[in-house]
Amino acid sequence: MKNILSLLLLIAFPIISFSQEVYNFTGLQGIKTSNGDVYLEFRGYDIYTTSVSADLITVTSNETLSRKIQLGEVYADYNEAVGNAYCRIVESEIPSEHGLGEKVNQALYFANKLGGEVVVIQFKTYNQRDFVIERAFVQAFLEQRLDNFISDSWSASTIDFVGQKIQLGYECVWTRPHKVTCGDAQISWSEFLTKEEAILDIDNRIRIFDSILYSIIEENDIEVLFEGVPTIARRVVFRNMKNNDEPYQIYYYLAQGLRGRYVSCVLRNPAYNQKEYGLAALLQQVMSIPYLPDDAYHASEVDYFERGDDDDSFSPEIEIQASSWTPLAKLSDAFGYAPTLGLVLKFPVKHQITIDIGAQLGLPLKKGKFDYKMDGSYYETEGDFLFNMSLRCRKSKTFSKKYRFSTYLGIGLNALQTDVEKWDYEDDQNKVESIETVDVFGGVSLQYKRMSVFAEYHYTPYNIANKVKSNFGHSALNIGLAYSITWK
Repeated sequence: MKNILSLLLLIAFPIISFSQEVYNFTGLQGIKTSNGDVYLEFRGYDIYTTSVSADLITVTSNETLSRKIQLGEVYADYNEAVGNAYCRIVESEIPSEHGLGEKVNQALYFANKLGGEVVVIQFKTYNQRDFVIERAFVQAFLEQRLDNFISDSWSASTIDFVGQKIQLGYECVWTRPHKVTCGDAQISWSEFLTKEEAILDIDNRIRIFDSILYSIIEENDIEVLFEGVPTIARRVVFRNMKNNDEPYQIYYYLAQGLRGRYVSCVLRNPAYNQKEYGLAALLQQVMSIPYLPDDAYHASEVDYFERGDDDDSFSPEIEIQASSWTPLAKLSDAFGYAPTLGLVLKFPVKHQITIDIGAQLGLPLKKGKFDYKMDGSYYETEGDFLFNMSLRCRKSKTFSKKYRFSTYLGIGLNALQTDVEKWDYEDDQNKVESIETVDVFGGVSLQYKRMSVFAEYHYTPYNIANKVKSNFGHSALNIGLAYSITWK
């Protein structure tokens, strides 16, 4: 009898211990959307919960559900009691978002809810599924025992990173639970019971990212300090095969024990050089590289938002402009706003600094009368068109691979052509008079990818040539849109 009792205790003890462990949801994070859906992450699982108006029999054909969740290739569909709930469980595989035939393991749990609705709990993982964790989560979620792990804020100004509070700033956001993004830099992580599970998770994440869109062009192990702990990280350089504007994505994959937990962590570092080892400010919060390889291109360990593009990444550009030249004050009596087309050539001369050569042509839609002085006499005339040639110096700051803010100062020649005919002119000369003056201007530009919006103030003292009266006017704004083309 004692032998039988001892055997039962030996069998029961690990089961009880394991049950207590899986019901300890330390490391779980959830974020609730404005419509009440919840995204969560726990031990390598991406979890999503929602509700639809349906019943357990028809829920898989529900139109609302099909817009939110892909059923995929179903290989099991059965009913089972989970805690106090009666659930329908659908097990399937769905294609990876990275392509190349990779599959994601998926399990859908459906449970009836008051009011004729069905609660849907979706589990997705690249790792091997854990049925005990799934059922423990479903039971705890349906019994509303996980509310303390769920927030309704996507702001990541302060985060809990594996038990450690980190201040990041208001520009950082959660893109998914346990995935924080600041500009183009990103950290994502998951917590596990063993280091072996964390390593397996990391290996799977490297494998699925090598896809039709991204290819591995460099891979090596590197010694880093992860939260002050010496760690070997796998450094993988991916090349985006379809986006020439951002050819490199450098990822650091590592698994380590940290504050009594085992964590798998993926750190994305924005870079324009595959040998770049400088870290964005976000990554510096948790990791550093104590020893750089001999071939490292180490621009600087400063915030990526301050550093921007590397010198070698910026090629000459052609900018095509469409704008409105709007005269101010007295100048508006001579002509109204003028739709303008422009062409600017940008030549890089230093880090984030270019010298631009540009030309603009505008046609005033509203023409006012003014006096033009020629040979001591005044003739009434109007402005037919504007022409401008200029040289400018531009300073840019790149906030991410998509946004660039620029300020610039310039000087040029501005001409307002009239309809007053010259007394004498050659056949190859312009037969009408124009008012030429110096053009001193400054402007700002905000560029998103290749499109930008710009605004310029121009000071054009037309009266200095003594061809118009002193109160003719001299100020104008030029506001418009531009499209940039890289000039290889």
